[in-house]
Amino acid sequence: MRDNDLLNKNKPFRMAKSEELTEELLCEAMKLDSKLWIGNFNNLVIAKAINLDVNREIKITMWGSAIQHIINRHGKDSIMVKNGQPAISLEDISNHYEIVNNADVYAIKTNYDGSRLLISAKQINGYYTIAETISTKYNELKLKTAFKENGILNVRHEYFQNVERLLSPQGEPLTHLCQSTRANLDSLRSTTQIIPQKQLTDTQKAQQKAGIAKPQYTQEEKQRLRLEQLKAKQDKELKENKEQETIKDKKGDIGWG
Repeated sequence: MRDNDLLNKNKPFRMAKSEELTEELLCEAMKLDSKLWIGNFNNLVIAKAINLDVNREIKITMWGSAIQHIINRHGKDSIMVKNGQPAISLEDISNHYEIVNNADVYAIKTNYDGSRLLISAKQINGYYTIAETISTKYNELKLKTAFKENGILNVRHEYFQNVERLLSPQGEPLTHLCQSTRANLDSLRSTTQIIPQKQLTDTQKAQQKAGIAKPQYTQEEKQRLRLEQLKAKQDKELKENKEQETIKDKKGDIGWG
């Protein structure tokens, strides 16, 4: 395995084929702290927004030390997983370029060490979050950390706090979602008008109070009630996640370390 040209610094740096990104290769990369080129970033709108050269290929890379960091913090034996966070696997890490290229939300922020980061998040059985260092010098996105969470992707999550820009895959600014008291993935995908409930007559109110008749709702009102129930569920999940995150090292993932 150490003779593999993907791990040999004396060989030309090339992009790995998907079938080459095995667990064995990633384990060896961790041992050697080798750099792997696993794909290219193809969202040119976002690439322009982070000042990458769209006339050249934009590499998506990862070092063995970054893989090790993610497994230590978010792998199956990590304290985060023991506290309820879904485990991230080597297979997830090897395929993270697919999340980056097909994210539902992109955020741009400056890390505590002064580096600039692209944060990509995708709703899949819960949601994935990938943080990469932006290298304009090498036209490259370098993996920094990655993790999974349960529930609905919520841009009010603390990982999205203090971002410089929040963008849709089409590059549209989503600043209004950061300013909202609540904002989730459904807000990004569609805008649903909330219709006030129809006023009941005095007779209907009296019947409802007496238990004679059930309230009658229009389709719009039923939709509003469903959204309210969804919001209550999201609030509960956010509270549970917040309790889990109190154990996090503030210099770790929150600082994208």
